[in-house]
Amino acid sequence: MHINQLVDILKFINTIIDKNNLPSDYQELHTLCSQKHVSDAGSMKDRLFEAKKKLANKLIEINPKSWTDAQQRIFYKFDKPDVFGEEAVRLLHKLFDEENFDPLFVKKEIENIISSLLQIKKSAAQLLEGLEPLVKPGSRGLGGELEIEERHHLLYIQFDEGIFIKNIGQLEKFCRIWNRILASFAYLTQETIDDIRIYDIESSSITFYTGIKTINALTKGTYQVLKGYKKVLDVRKIQLELEDLNLSNKEDIKNLLEEEVINIVDVISSSVTKELLTKYGWNEKFEHEDVYKAVQVSLKQAINFVEKGGKIDSNHAGDLRQMNENVISTLKRISEMEHEKKNNENESLNISVETIF
Repeated sequence: MHINQLVDILKFINTIIDKNNLPSDYQELHTLCSQKHVSDAGSMKDRLFEAKKKLANKLIEINPKSWTDAQQRIFYKFDKPDVFGEEAVRLLHKLFDEENFDPLFVKKEIENIISSLLQIKKSAAQLLEGLEPLVKPGSRGLGGELEIEERHHLLYIQFDEGIFIKNIGQLEKFCRIWNRILASFAYLTQETIDDIRIYDIESSSITFYTGIKTINALTKGTYQVLKGYKKVLDVRKIQLELEDLNLSNKEDIKNLLEEEVINIVDVISSSVTKELLTKYGWNEKFEHEDVYKAVQVSLKQAINFVEKGGKIDSNHAGDLRQMNENVISTLKRISEMEHEKKNNENESLNISVETIF
């Protein structure tokens, strides 16, 4: 899905809620349920059920199943998508069953629905606020005349296995974190930070459009850190072997090994950051304290992303692509063996990280 399309869909969803005045209609039902004798036959109950019928007719017209596939795909990433369409109407009919009508229970459920509607509006508005400044004006999908030129400016952040953008909150979080990472490297390379844009979004990937120097610095820096990652994998192997030993201080040793992993990544990322600072002309100490911190933190965030199974790719990735695959593959094997151990299945620990690098 192109980012401009996503922005349009978020605006569409908010417009649907506002145009149909849904929170107010639900609030009217809530108010009527609060009236005395509303459970008794009479004009008040008739008024309540008439308002419910009017709202049900409106909701059935707002049917997500009639929307485009792209609109549905985004809408169902919200936490409570049952506030429109047939599902919402079924819920209304269930709440207002005349034989089992309970005003207090209905009020509580309506409060939840109103809260869900307002939360959808809030989430969409927050994401729009974060995305609109990042939209590249006039950007085009791959395959057009500018394909080759544009590809040099694209950075792909992806998970191959499963969907990692499960909801709108996660999407906003990933966009914000990676925009900050890219901004750090744009600052390092002295490219224009305003050139960072979200180019494309799918359920398992985000594509950014930014400067070539920025992409080069990020991919080469990440590769250099991963080159030293063999030490981390060695520690992970020791942690796994430790499970077979009957030691009274096993937990203390495991904690020390975890601290060692953190220390290894700190040392390697610090060294790589200093090399990048020198390469891009940050020679004076008073000049580079802030950029040093920003780049090192960003490198560690990129490594953390890889540790969780993420892939960083671009036309400039070079050796990073294979290194990224190797680290993910090895960590996955270690994780699988750890899981097997927890299930009391004995497997040999024949993991040779040397052959991977």
